Amino acid sequence: MSNHILNVVDVNSFRDALSLDIIDNSKKCSQSHLLKIVKNAYRCSFVINEEDAKLNNYVENYLSKINYPEYGFNSIKDVSINQTRSLFDNSVTIELIPKNFYCIRRLTNLPHGFNPQTSFYQLYLADLYERVKIKLNSVLQSSNHDEKDIELYVKKNIQLANNLFDEAISELDRVQSGDNISLIFNYVSLSAYLMNLLLYLKDIFSEFYSVKFITQQTLKAKICDAVSNDFINKLFESKAIVLKTEELFNQEPKNENLSIKWNCQINTLITMFYDLANNTMKNGKKMMETNNEDIEALLTQFFIDKNGKQLSPLTIKTCLKDYREDKRAKGLKRIIVPKC
Repeated sequence: MSNHILNVVDVNSFRDALSLDIIDNSKKCSQSHLLKIVKNAYRCSFVINEEDAKLNNYVENYLSKINYPEYGFNSIKDVSINQTRSLFDNSVTIELIPKNFYCIRRLTNLPHGFNPQTSFYQLYLADLYERVKIKLNSVLQSSNHDEKDIELYVKKNIQLANNLFDEAISELDRVQSGDNISLIFNYVSLSAYLMNLLLYLKDIFSEFYSVKFITQQTLKAKICDAVSNDFINKLFESKAIVLKTEELFNQEPKNENLSIKWNCQINTLITMFYDLANNTMKNGKKMMETNNEDIEALLTQFFIDKNGKQLSPLTIKTCLKDYREDKRAKGLKRIIVPKC
């Protein structure tokens, strides 16, 4: 195995979100501006040397072997590819540029943006969060990594994510001395995203590294302790109501009110969604047009098991893989999806 995994701390992408320049740029509220930020942040290039570039189909073969999730892309479909031949030799530079930004799936404990500036910044954080998740999962899904190396990778990422969370809390505390409510709210949003990132890291890598000190309760308490009630009251004063700090995160129904309790075998539920997404109707279309990532998001966010716990993303991810038929429900435990 290469040492690449040991040298990369993927959650470091969130360090840019601490920049006041990025936050101030949220005044330019447009999706085109966001795409420009994403393109600058995630474009990457590779150089093919002169001899290799001369070989037939070498560039095409090279592109087909790139692990796009390692760079924050779901697939090659999400990138524009530029090829530039050097004037001084016959080497070729291949540049990958994001085509779009990724929209967020529902996160718990995330306050709503209350104006265009804060909503825009949350879109920026959403794209950042999704790309970091793609990178993390690319490590988890690889079969070439030693468990000890993954453990070290997880430790480094959790440590940095926790440090970034503490920095965001510190900045949140500092900026409340001013009267820029949007700026304060953006740091609240950043803290909330980093909280969700830490919980996600802890969950998907639980078999490689156990972290007991990271809990939703302790992380959320840190954010609430850093937010003054004066800020909360200013934020909602137009509604003529007075809120406590904790209520900032309760603008949506609590997650448990949206949870569907599944008392049967978990892989029975996952297998049903697998069949819906893969069975073909008579007209050639899939019964349900979706992808594994969206199925995983739906099941983890809206279903709980018989003990009231969230379904494991790793279990869902494994069961949805085409070649893991051994993990899917069989016989009477499989819900038969009718043909259409």
